[in-house]
Amino acid sequence: MTKVRLLFYQNYNNYMITTLWPLFSLTNSLVRTKSGPYTTVCTSAKNDVVVLKHVAALMAGCNVSGGNRAPLVPLRFVRSESVFISLAIDASERRYVIVCDIPGAFMQAWIDEVVHVKFEGKIAQLLLKVNPSLYKKYRVYHDHKPVIYVKLNKALYGTLQAAMLFWRELSTFIVDTLGFTLNPVDNCVANKTINGAQCTILWHVDDLKISHVDPTVVESILERLNDRFGQQKPLSVARGPVLDYLGMRLDFSTAGQVSVTMPEFMDQLLDDLPADMNGTNTTPAPEYLFDVDPSAPKLPPNEKDRFHTLVAKLLYLSKHRHPCGFPHYSC
Repeated sequence: MTKVRLLFYQNYNNYMITTLWPLFSLTNSLVRTKSGPYTTVCTSAKNDVVVLKHVAALMAGCNVSGGNRAPLVPLRFVRSESVFISLAIDASERRYVIVCDIPGAFMQAWIDEVVHVKFEGKIAQLLLKVNPSLYKKYRVYHDHKPVIYVKLNKALYGTLQAAMLFWRELSTFIVDTLGFTLNPVDNCVANKTINGAQCTILWHVDDLKISHVDPTVVESILERLNDRFGQQKPLSVARGPVLDYLGMRLDFSTAGQVSVTMPEFMDQLLDDLPADMNGTNTTPAPEYLFDVDPSAPKLPPNEKDRFHTLVAKLLYLSKHRHPCGFPHYSC
């Protein structure tokens, strides 16, 4: 028995009670994908879990703009600029800062539309094996493979609307229950004046940063967040002058200052660079940077993928290390 199957069997009962039952309802209606009315909106890496959405519902949630259809969703990830501005304010005002993570965030957001999930292949076989009396009557076959369809009740990680649904759940609690006001520019930032000083909450999906000059204010907000979102498992919290948040290390050890670094990311990036890039240079932007040599041989596929990966990592690093930026050229 593989390790994955063993863990599946060991955790099945608890998982069914705490996760799957709230997550979906079993359905014996066959979802048609070739002729409609459902279309695939998300697929797992091994194609054994497929998320399906009704075509009419999919189109109803879109807006026609410039001939293209785009989902009508607000910003649900905090802007990098907001993070750095808030860090500067935190340091300047000597605020008490904590970061926390909400476990099982998407499982706490009820879905508001019809979305089906298709389990097939090994996933369906595992479900049938651990509880055949429950799943057998809902089993159908496609191309000689067992398939089980379910209807989602709660947001599912990997679907487009999951982050949006949880943003709505969290922001509603922060605004309506805690009395904060959303920032008009970034709706993943909320502020409230408490005891004559500003308290700020910002979040990236389920990763929150809370700050105020009075530690008791921050801890009281954390307690209320725990009461609401930590019923299954308490929020994971980090305190202290050095915090890890969104891949960055925030160091408030020096009063009035904050240092932002990404040591682990940079070490891994340097380890991934080819050996012929060792050395130093006076500038990252030599005069020949944007010169193109049409006769130069093309990179083999594996080296091409490596090049694009490294460029993407450098751009990610520059985005999180203002005002650092890297001139680049890729095709």
